[in-house]
Parts: sequence; structure tokens; C-alpha cells
Amino acid sequence: MCSSDLWSNTQGIENGTIKISQAMAQSGTYADYGNIGKGIATVFKYYNDKDVFKDANGKSLKVDYQIKDDGYDATRTIPIVDEFLDSVKPFMLWTLGSPATLKTYDKVNQYCVPQLSSMTGHDAWGDPVYHPWTTGAPRPTYSTEAVLWGTFIEQHLDEFPKDRKIVVASLVQNNDFGKLYTAAFKNFVAGSAKLKDRVEYVSENIEAQAPTVIDPMTTLAAKNPDVWISMLAGVQCTQIVVEAANNGMKEKVKYKFMPQTCPGAGAIGKEKLGGDGAAGDGWYIMDPGVKDLKDPTLQSDPYIVWYRDLLTKAGINPDSSTQLGDGVNYLFPVL
Repeated sequence: MCSSDLWSNTQGIENGTIKISQAMAQSGTYADYGNIGKGIATVFKYYNDKDVFKDANGKSLKVDYQIKDDGYDATRTIPIVDEFLDSVKPFMLWTLGSPATLKTYDKVNQYCVPQLSSMTGHDAWGDPVYHPWTTGAPRPTYSTEAVLWGTFIEQHLDEFPKDRKIVVASLVQNNDFGKLYTAAFKNFVAGSAKLKDRVEYVSENIEAQAPTVIDPMTTLAAKNPDVWISMLAGVQCTQIVVEAANNGMKEKVKYKFMPQTCPGAGAIGKEKLGGDGAAGDGWYIMDPGVKDLKDPTLQSDPYIVWYRDLLTKAGINPDSSTQLGDGVNYLFPVL
């Protein structure tokens, strides 16, 4: 709950600047997510240069967007957020990832600092009573996505043998993010009259910083799954696709799902998979509504043209990461 003696409606707006702070991974297995920050910084500069931001008296303001690397490690996020709140005193701040946000949003709300469009799809960001200063991202929650996976399997039941259970296998990130995915999916199966007696769910946990996915995927491949669901993010998105091609699951598993946290060509493009990119064929993914800058069908789209040109002029290769587009997805509702 917000503490009134810590709140100021002008905090973070001083000397002609609006201070916005960000803790996010710029190193480690989640380093690609640092491109979200690059996208945000580029668009903020665009609007700064156009003199868009003004105070109530019409005085020009410039956004000062500062990022600190937490390596997708919540224990590193905590002191970074403490420094932001106690020393920088920003107008608003962002964290990236469910673990980091859950570990810090109590203090963020105590300090009455807006944490808008939280950079996770966790269900927790919708608590107007105890955490009114933290709002959810403009994307489906992980629980919603789990329901969609279950619904898909319901709709395709007739495609599976009726004399045995349907084996659904998942590799789950061992943190708050992955645990929500797997719990939501298991709850859907348990509550589905069509699935509760038909599905056998097997899973393995993996740490976010694990260097490879080979061992847990070998274990799960031995279960001969009919359906595969990835419940993780970072470099493991690409590793799973490659390993599924290597261990035979690409051909043997009827339906293979990637989560919304493994977006677009940035995870399974040819340069990521090697060769002609065929290892990525046949995978399903829910599009959270972000246009992929590399999508060849969108190259004449006015937004894509504008944003690719903006990044190029800033010295950033627009094809270097799908996460560049995700940055704008989080930013525009704040603007």
C-alpha cells in the first residue's frame, strides 16, 4: 500500500528532465532482452528531439531513461531498485521478468512510483488494493496462454490414439514465471472433462541460467510425448528447437508449442538455428500482438518502415533482435 509521506507528484521531474529507471538483463542467458531497452531508448530520443514532453506550464521536458543490468537475477534486481527508489528517485521505473518484479513491487508501491506495463505476463499485475502503482503488460497473461494450449488439445483430441493417454511434456523454467505456466496448464487439464482422464502431463525444471537444455530434453524425449510445450525464455528458446531436431522430437511430436516469451525470428531465425532454418518448421507460437521487424510480409507496413528507419539512424540493426519491437509494445501505452 502506498505510503503518503513517501509520495510526491513531482518526483523524478526536475531540471527539465523526467527520470525513468529500468532494471533488465543485458547479460547472461537473457541478454537478448536488453534489446527491449534499446528500442525504448531510441523511441524516447525520437520524442525528445521532437520536443513532445511538457509540464503543466508548457515547459519542455526531456526523458532521461537509465538502465542497469541485473542479468535476469532477482537478487541483483533488489539492490538496483533500492538504489533507484532511495537515490535516483525516478518518476517511474520498470523491471523485467516475473521473479524480479515480484521481489520488488512491494517497495515500489510503498514509494508510490508508477511501474506501468510491467515487463512480464504474470497474473499478479492487477491488484488495485495492495499494488495500485503496478499495472500489467499489454499482452495476454501466462495463465491465459496455458488455457489456450489446453483448449487447442481439446479441439484436436480425435487426432490422438484412444487406447492410451496423451502425453504432454514441458520444460519449465524454475522460477515464478515458469511455475505459473505449469500450474495454470495443470489446473486447466484437471478441470477439463475432456482432458482430465486423457492427458498425462510430464515436466522437467530448468534454471534460467542453465547453459544447455540437452539433459532435461533427453529425459522428456524418452517419455515419447505427443505434445510439447516450452515454458521458458531466453537462449533456451532457440536451444529447444535445435535439440528437438537433434533428438528426433521434431518429427515424432505431433504438436510443439513455443511460449509468447520466445518471440519471432529472434528466437528461431535461420541465423539462430543454422542451416536453412528448417529446424523451426512446425512449431506453434501465440503472437502477443507485436509486429516482427523481420517479417517479410510487413516490410511496407508504415509502422515497420518508420521504426526500422529510426533504429537504423540510431546505429541499431533492426534485424538484430525481435525484442526491439517488444520494447515499443511496452512503451507506447506509457506514452
